[in-house]
Amino acid sequence: MIKLVENNVLVLEKRALDCVIAERINRFTVKVMIGESTRYAHLNNTGRLRDLLVNGRRAYCYEINGSKLNCRIYAVEERYGYAIIDTLLQEKIFETIVREGLLSVFGTCHSIKGKLRVIYDYLLSCEKTSFLVEIKSATMRLKEIYASYPDTRTDRGVKHIVYLPDDAKSIGAIPVLVFIAGLRSVEAVVPNYIAEPRILNAIDASTKKGLLVQGLSLYVSDEDPQKIIVDKQNLPIIIAPL
Repeated sequence: MIKLVENNVLVLEKRALDCVIAERINRFTVKVMIGESTRYAHLNNTGRLRDLLVNGRRAYCYEINGSKLNCRIYAVEERYGYAIIDTLLQEKIFETIVREGLLSVFGTCHSIKGKLRVIYDYLLSCEKTSFLVEIKSATMRLKEIYASYPDTRTDRGVKHIVYLPDDAKSIGAIPVLVFIAGLRSVEAVVPNYIAEPRILNAIDASTKKGLLVQGLSLYVSDEDPQKIIVDKQNLPIIIAPL
């Protein structure tokens, strides 16, 4: 689905389709226009995305072999380019750069197991230790220069953060929370304590129990919508009110 062609450049191995958002149908479906054709695109993101999924906004999709939907929306136009909203694509990018040893927090990893116990995203077996990893997609832009997660209240998201340290300890792994910012020109990730008032306390309490918090930013190339640029591999995290 994605391949690394340079240290910070990946290529989507699917043809990018120009599309225009017509309407969000439900949590997982967006009606789009591709040329003069109406299509129903799969949305692989459980956030509300109200600042992105705006009727008439340009976006990019790619073809999929779904039983009901045959394309997926992966990026949406915003102020500084296109926001990458497809969490599956974000995960595949994460897997690729981890395999290449490009994230210093992990070093070189020889095994990547996904969806451990259907709770957390990854168990990484690396040179010196193992890491239990949960990924959160930060696609909401705040004050122009910050990426933020979540954009709505999330019991599941808070539980992941709260239980991750103890669950990692139970299997001898280091807990890591990774925020992937699919936005261009961001300087840090700020947990959205307005949408989810519990998130700052949850992260603070878990970091005291050994949780590592890592940031990563990505954006779609202006030259080619199939090219994804890894912008900042150690994007700062601000665990405090702005």
